[in-house]
Amino acid sequence: AYTYSLSFTVEQGIYSQPFWLELSNKDPDAVIRFTTNGSDPMASSQMYNDPIWIEDRTSEHNSISTIPTNPQGTYGNLGWLPPSSLVFKGFVLKAQTFKNDLPVSEVSTKTYFVHPDLSIKYDDLPIISLVTDSLHLFDYELGIYVPGLFHDEDTIFDEYFGVGNYNLKGMDWERPVNVTLFESDGTIGFSQNLGLRIHGGGTRQMPLKALRLYARDLYGNDEIDYRFFPWKNTDTFKRILLRSGGNAFRTAIITDAVSACL
Repeated sequence: AYTYSLSFTVEQGIYSQPFWLELSNKDPDAVIRFTTNGSDPMASSQMYNDPIWIEDRTSEHNSISTIPTNPQGTYGNLGWLPPSSLVFKGFVLKAQTFKNDLPVSEVSTKTYFVHPDLSIKYDDLPIISLVTDSLHLFDYELGIYVPGLFHDEDTIFDEYFGVGNYNLKGMDWERPVNVTLFESDGTIGFSQNLGLRIHGGGTRQMPLKALRLYARDLYGNDEIDYRFFPWKNTDTFKRILLRSGGNAFRTAIITDAVSACL
C-alpha cells in the first residue's frame, strides 16, 4: 500500500465561480504529476508547480463531443449528430505523487464543475461524473463507445448498422473508470473506482449508450455503498446501470423507466 497522500485546497464538486486549486504533499523531495485527459499520471506527466485555475470551460473548442458514436448512414433520426454549439465541460484532474520516478501515492481523481447557473441547468438533479482515459472509450481499436475497427471489419451486417466495438462483451471490453455521484446540493454521495461496459442489445448501436458499472476487488472494492433507490431497503450494489433512454434517447428519455414502474 502507498504511504503518501495528496492534499487539495478545494474538494471536487460544483461551484458557481472559478478559483485557484493548490495541491501538496508532505515530502519536499517528492513531486506531484497530473493529467487533465482522464489518463493516470506517469513519471513523464506534467509536473505540478503552480496553482491550477479551475473555471467554466464552455468557451473551449468541443473535442470528445465531436467523435461519432455510431456509423455514418444510420437511418432515420438514430444517427450521431455533432453539437450545434459549444457544450458545457467539466474540469477533470488526476494527480499522483512520485519519488525517484516511482509512484508513492494513490491516484487522486477530482472532478470540478464550474458554472454560475448549474442548479438551473440540471434542475437540482444529482450529477454523475465518469472519469477514464479517453482512449478507453474512443480509441479506434480498443474504445468501447465507437464503431471502430470492428465496424470496419464487419462484412455480414446482421445488425441494422453493422457491428461495432460497442457490440463486444466480456472482461476484455471492460474499462476502468472513476465514478463520483454529486447530490443535488453538491455534496458527494460516493466516489469509487469501478469497471465500465456498454450495456444493452440494439441500443448499443445508438449514439447515446447505456453503461453498466461493476464493483470489483480489482478496482479496490467489490461493492458500491450508496442508496440509489431511497424507496428500497438496499444500499449495497455489485453493479448499477446508467440508462440512456433506449430508443427514446432523442425525446422523453425516461419513457422506459416510467412505464416499467406503472
